Amino acid sequence: MASSTCSIKPVKRSVGRSATAAAAYRAGAKIEDQRTGEVHDYTRKSGVVSATVLAPADAPAWAHDRDALWNAAEASENRRNSQVAREFLVGLPHELDDDQRQALAQDFAQRLVDRYGFAADVCIHRPDTDGDQRNHHAHILATTRRMGPDGLTEKTRELDDRITGPLEVRWVRQCFQDVTNDHLERASVDNVIDIRSYRAQGIDREAGQHMGPAVAAMERRKPLSTRVGVENQQREIRNEEREHDEILVEVDEYYFEQLEVDQQLIKIEIAKTSAEVSRVAAVQEAAQEDQEDQAAEAEAIQTATALQEPEPAQDAEAVKHEHEHRQGQFLDGLQERMRPLIERTLDFMHEFGFPVSDDVLERFRKVEDEEPEQLTQLQKEQQDFDNENGVNLDDLDNDGPGMG
Repeated sequence: MASSTCSIKPVKRSVGRSATAAAAYRAGAKIEDQRTGEVHDYTRKSGVVSATVLAPADAPAWAHDRDALWNAAEASENRRNSQVAREFLVGLPHELDDDQRQALAQDFAQRLVDRYGFAADVCIHRPDTDGDQRNHHAHILATTRRMGPDGLTEKTRELDDRITGPLEVRWVRQCFQDVTNDHLERASVDNVIDIRSYRAQGIDREAGQHMGPAVAAMERRKPLSTRVGVENQQREIRNEEREHDEILVEVDEYYFEQLEVDQQLIKIEIAKTSAEVSRVAAVQEAAQEDQEDQAAEAEAIQTATALQEPEPAQDAEAVKHEHEHRQGQFLDGLQERMRPLIERTLDFMHEFGFPVSDDVLERFRKVEDEEPEQLTQLQKEQQDFDNENGVNLDDLDNDGPGMG
């Protein structure tokens, strides 16, 4: 989970702190406090990734000089209990690289500058050597006054007011969440942050108390040597117990849900089996009825066949057709046999000068076109003619015509 730390705290002169010292420490720089003459030299400090001063577009050039900016902030406050700076401490996602974290921190700081009009010193730190190596963070040290063309002007009271202060703090935290999630998305990191409290998120968990630099150093040297360290450990133990109980509840809920799912699956299988049994029974019943119907139909056909009279061996129409066919074949054969006889008869009569009537000759010539009945009549008339004239066709066929 990416870090969602976003806190705002003042730098107050009343507790011995100064804007120049805070700026020098966070930037790993050397700044001489012109008001007190004290030199704050943190140039040997390690772990500073980058330090950049941002200011409104119409700010004077010296506003981007760290030494000049924070001496001006100190000079603008006269009281012993003055608030000389305001710090925005934000956690940076360990999933990003140094350049991406720097872009994120400066993007967020620029939005603060645009909204409140102050100057901001953005310093990015690496995790402490002995601490959580995911603890990349940025210190954004801002002036408590707006920066105009002529320098620092009125106080940014909206961040301190009892009515508007909580609303502005909520806006700052929401802005940080939006900017962080936007940069995570740009880097294709499948993760988001939620700056709401555990209670607002519906999470039953206690947040740990923040340890300042001194307390954190003491805890690194000797664990559980401070009240905050002990309290944080007790809260962590209670959180682990809650998490353990939640896991047990989730396991129980999972098994109950799985049991319900299994029961539903069993019911579904039983219903499917019952439906299949019913379907098979219906198919078998239909097949049985089919067999019974086929048997009854076969029996009815057999009974009807037994009661029918035997068909005649041959249909009368077929007999008549066969008789006509045979008669036609006989007459065709007779016609074929008579044709050469008629031709020889005519030749003989012409050759020996026998008289042939025109009517008979015409009828002989048309013999091929006549019906069999007419042909028979021609043959009869020719026989009568031959008998009257003493002509014997058999003699003509065997020995040729005889002359008397």
